[in-house]
Amino acid sequence: MQSGEHPELNLLSGMAMLLHSCPDEEALMEVAEQYLPNMFPFASGRFYLLRDKEPYEPLVSWGQESLLTRELAHDACYALDKGAPYEAGKLDSSAPHCEHILTDKDFASLCLPLITQNEPLGLLTIVHPVYGEQALVQIKHL
Repeated sequence: MQSGEHPELNLLSGMAMLLHSCPDEEALMEVAEQYLPNMFPFASGRFYLLRDKEPYEPLVSWGQESLLTRELAHDACYALDKGAPYEAGKLDSSAPHCEHILTDKDFASLCLPLITQNEPLGLLTIVHPVYGEQALVQIKHL
């Protein structure tokens, strides 16, 4: 596969490298704000930075913010509990949304824990209309 076929792969790869090299939270926020809304313009989402203290607050939000809670408790997200991506709301699935997702049947969601150097760095949550299910397939292939 040529890199020109999936430009979002280049964006995600570039963002991951930059996040890893960020010296502080302000730099993390600048990188996330620059990349995430452009990578997922069809969706709403939040990037939570996982700190020592809960609840976690989003570092970056875009789209319809009313679809997601402002704060995130660790036990409110199946992806954080499992340490693996978690998706819900697909047409062919009965998996429930995480507690921090404030919508149901008309939207699909994907929660991706971001790990760097074997430590959790953050959580990326993406919510989009079910009719955009192809978008979820594209995200999962990143």
